[in-house]
Amino acid sequence: MGLMRIQDLIVPILLLSIVYIGFGDRILPEPLGGLSTATREGMNDVIRGTFPGFSPLNPHDRTEEAIEKLDKTKTK
Repeated sequence: MGLMRIQDLIVPILLLSIVYIGFGDRILPEPLGGLSTATREGMNDVIRGTFPGFSPLNPHDRTEEAIEKLDKTKTK
């Protein structure tokens, strides 16, 4: 058995990175969990900064508007 090639390490390292960034704050103890959260928030900020005009849709907007409309009709 020889040394592993760099190409053989890319997939495991990528998978571990995704798990660490996505779930590290829930799995790991505090110093590492906090770093995971900070990394994820930093990546989110970079992605949001790339698309400044984009705002995600709130799935509850329609329901909230309907409730407000219903409340207005009840108070009249």
